[in-house]
Amino acid sequence: MEDALQDTLPKKRWDDIVQTIRSSDPLRYRDGFAGCATPDDKYLVTSPNVDWIPRPVYGMVSVSLRHDARFGIHDPILWPQVFVEQSRYSWLCAVMRKPSDVLDPRMPMWLNLSPVNFVPLNSCMIRSLGTIDYRTTDMLRPLVHTMQVRMAALEEQCGRQPELYHIVIAMQEAFDRLDYPSTFRDLLFQFSCVQRYWLLASAWFEWHIHIWRSFPFVEQRAAPPSIRTDLMGAMTTNPSVVQRLSSVGIPVWFMRLMDTVTNEDVVIESVSFIEPVEIAQESGLFGGSPIYTGPVGERHLQAIARRCNFYADVERVPMPRVLQSLSSAVPSDMASTSSAASHAIAPASLVVRSTPGRSCVRHTPYPPRHKAPKANPGERCKFHDFNSVYMPPCIPVWRDALARVNRAAPAPEGADVWPYWFPEPALVASPTKDDRLLRHFVNWHRARSPWIYVVTHHSMTDDVIRPLTPAQWREYLNTGDKSREDAKTKNTKKSEQKRQIAAIFSRIFGEGNVVEGQVPGDWFGRAVNLIECKDSLIMAEMLWELSEMGFRHELRELDRYLVPFVAKQPDVGESQRRLMVNNVFPPSRPFHMKELPTKVNGLAASNLADRVRYLDALRQIGIPVDGKAKKGRAKDHRDGGMKKAAKLIYDKYIVQFPNPRVAESEQDFKQRQKTMAATYNRFHFRAQRGVGETQEQFDVRKATKLFEAIYHFVCERSPNKQRRTHLVKLDLYAAPLKPRPKSTAYTLFKEDHPHKPGAVLGEDGKKSLIGEWNAASRQAFARLPDDEVQRLESEAEAINACGIVPQGDWAMSEAVRASLASQIPMHVRQTWDAYHEGAGWVGMTVAGGIDSEGEITPITYCIGEDSERRTFKDFLLNRIGWNDAHWDLAVMTYFQGIFNRVIVRRGAFVTALRPVCKLNARATPGFSVK
Repeated sequence: MEDALQDTLPKKRWDDIVQTIRSSDPLRYRDGFAGCATPDDKYLVTSPNVDWIPRPVYGMVSVSLRHDARFGIHDPILWPQVFVEQSRYSWLCAVMRKPSDVLDPRMPMWLNLSPVNFVPLNSCMIRSLGTIDYRTTDMLRPLVHTMQVRMAALEEQCGRQPELYHIVIAMQEAFDRLDYPSTFRDLLFQFSCVQRYWLLASAWFEWHIHIWRSFPFVEQRAAPPSIRTDLMGAMTTNPSVVQRLSSVGIPVWFMRLMDTVTNEDVVIESVSFIEPVEIAQESGLFGGSPIYTGPVGERHLQAIARRCNFYADVERVPMPRVLQSLSSAVPSDMASTSSAASHAIAPASLVVRSTPGRSCVRHTPYPPRHKAPKANPGERCKFHDFNSVYMPPCIPVWRDALARVNRAAPAPEGADVWPYWFPEPALVASPTKDDRLLRHFVNWHRARSPWIYVVTHHSMTDDVIRPLTPAQWREYLNTGDKSREDAKTKNTKKSEQKRQIAAIFSRIFGEGNVVEGQVPGDWFGRAVNLIECKDSLIMAEMLWELSEMGFRHELRELDRYLVPFVAKQPDVGESQRRLMVNNVFPPSRPFHMKELPTKVNGLAASNLADRVRYLDALRQIGIPVDGKAKKGRAKDHRDGGMKKAAKLIYDKYIVQFPNPRVAESEQDFKQRQKTMAATYNRFHFRAQRGVGETQEQFDVRKATKLFEAIYHFVCERSPNKQRRTHLVKLDLYAAPLKPRPKSTAYTLFKEDHPHKPGAVLGEDGKKSLIGEWNAASRQAFARLPDDEVQRLESEAEAINACGIVPQGDWAMSEAVRASLASQIPMHVRQTWDAYHEGAGWVGMTVAGGIDSEGEITPITYCIGEDSERRTFKDFLLNRIGWNDAHWDLAVMTYFQGIFNRVIVRRGAFVTALRPVCKLNARATPGFSVK
């Protein structure tokens, strides 16, 4: 009755419960100068050190870019966020707030970029490309420089701080990118990146140097106020965080459940939330696609940190393939009239081999041998220095090293030709006729600024634009007014290539922004007109810049392809590798140069002492990370690894694998992969009750020998065990495996007898340790009471009864099968060791099946090492870019497909692995997983 009465009474508001008069005692963490309830009346928000409360950001959120290139109310540089303890983002509460004085010298770090500040490029083929006016960059330059000086001073006294170093370098790189030719949308983003990283660097200094004094570093400045209203502050639900932040004067807001409010709490004034008035809400140019959806906290801050800089993204590296995405860029009317040409550029796969037609089916037991292509006398050799009056001189040491390359192997063809992000300088200068030579230089001059924009914005090169092969670059460079018009009407192979390449810029910038035939009229501030006559000096400068940019960009892509991450945070690791590549070049030469150098320096410096710094930087790039093999950090190494394994096996063992690989669509593969992943079980130890063993006996055995059983289980599957050497005779395992002999009471007792020696002989080579252990076990067995011997005999009879094979029946019993299965791993290892020692053979065996415990057990055993101390497994993993975990998962997944087949109804997707090869007239399942 009383409960029902309480339910009918209205609940008191929080301001009717708390006290509103402050006593002489200082405010506690639960008290506040101001308080406000959330709209759902679930939380009460108070602050012990400020009298205003911003609208809290909590619960599930959807984070996206706003029209000012920031992330709205969820952005830590714009609005207070939830304090994340024990993370790399705890100091975000010290971000500086926007000053109220418009004349404050730091005010440019809060200004918004306007289209008025955008300066289009003169005579550019892309109308939408431009840069920021010099007045805007001049406002940011002193602030950026001052932050670099502060970091250098701290580094000189206290050493380099990796987190601060990454932030300041990212700020500098974003500032340099303001001079790159870009669209207004991307310049707006780079402008906000400069502001963001400057604010983050200031917050790092404030938190570590001035607030908590984590380093013995002193900066001269005016004393700050006791309550740091110039800092962003933070929300929290942790009382210790409230006390910690309020003790140093940082604004903090305490959120607690409304049910925890008591009449002992003091809240002086009830206020309304401060709303985000000047923070952008609309997405504008950026589309509004969310970069993160989930709870606020560290994960949403990580999403902003990864997305706030284009250079933190990991793009797809150039692999040997043809353009896969350009066919969709060709207009539909052209694509319909050129079906033959579209088949000529079908996507090249690293896994599948196209199925031959009925008329092309092979009836011979061996595949046809492809003859090596004859060398084309007119083809330029990439390993010889190209002689031209316009080419920059080659570095003698590099020229001699390239001349010694073994060129006996045939050159790659078709889809195996390596593409390049920049045209080869020798290709630009290769024509002998003046009209074609000028056409090459003019076309590169036209495409230079837009192409720099493409390769420096990673969002453009991720599955949208790919590098071009030398043949495709040749077609573009040789495009004139007549061939450009012919490409719109003719359906030849060359016309198709010209249409595809021309569609690159149209696909990025839109049809209306591309001006055909437009040629820039200046070159680094000098007037140029290569359409009418040659200018040897400017043409030589063009090739030098092309050589510099091409080498620099391809070196970075090669480093991305070969070297794994070197840090826990991907953005920090990517930044570190990028800085290592930048150190190979002089600091005065950024990727996109504002002016040409006036002296020869860097790797080409004539003085050896001047080259040492850059040569050492190049050497540092090639050093393996932490002694690990180079596996790469590009997407291609995480996706489709089994594709490369299948390709390697099919290409190297064409006699054993004569059948063509079956093509599989990406959607079918993902569906099969998902189904297989659902049936995959990890290795685990499972204790089972033995035959004739009571539950009580099993519980005692499991309790006393569980850890010993786990230890032996791990030892049996340890990768170190595969490399042990066993001293056995050569003909010891010539006979086939035999089933385990019948069990007796003594054999069962001896299996559980402790302290069995691991070696047969003692250290002197004469004393038999196993003999002594056998004698001790016999004596212990003789001392057993009669009832225990009777129990062991009954257990042995039960085991033998289960293992009897009926006369005339070919099937083995489970006991015999388990006995055989337990012998196979050791038999494979000892047999390989014996024949390696006696005959010198090397190799690798991959096998698997159901072990004696009913679990799927795979084994991979290798013996023999090459000059680099690699087994065949190490060699194979290095070729396909895998590690041991990838291999174990692939092998286990394959055996799961055999022993845990998924039975589906007719017409459904088949998840079992399909036999795709033949060996000795017997079907052998092979690799068919990407």
